[in-house]
Amino acid sequence: MAVVSEIVSTTDNLKSLAEALRVTDLNETLSSEGPFTLFAPTDAAFAELGPDRLIALVADNDELTYSLLSHVIAGKYSLSKLGNIERLTSGAESELYISVGDSGELYVEEARVVQADIEADNGIIHVIDVVILPLAEEMLDSMDAGPIAS
Repeated sequence: MAVVSEIVSTTDNLKSLAEALRVTDLNETLSSEGPFTLFAPTDAAFAELGPDRLIALVADNDELTYSLLSHVIAGKYSLSKLGNIERLTSGAESELYISVGDSGELYVEEARVVQADIEADNGIIHVIDVVILPLAEEMLDSMDAGPIAS
């Protein structure tokens, strides 16, 4: 097996996420002991942001880092465990709301889990179909409170 960051970097539909993790040095965090739960947006999810929003996000390293940390949870949460949780606090200190759809599919905020329970040595990955973008006010509040912890 491999650590979370290695799995992301070798998964075909997660190349945009792998590059964003590399640029922000969060790949180092996701290579550490953990355990972590990563909600990993697909390349298509990043493309759905549109070119202007994507360029703006990549141009602001603080916002990109905060947004990526919003996809990381301390601890290892399998799909079955997530189905019994209403909300979790992300690595960006933002609240992520978990819900189960009518057909049993799991949602994290508005993102649907499209592939679940990818095991890693230091955690677990759930592939999602939307990039979770926290509100700008949450980001500013978190930055005012101190450095963003992972």
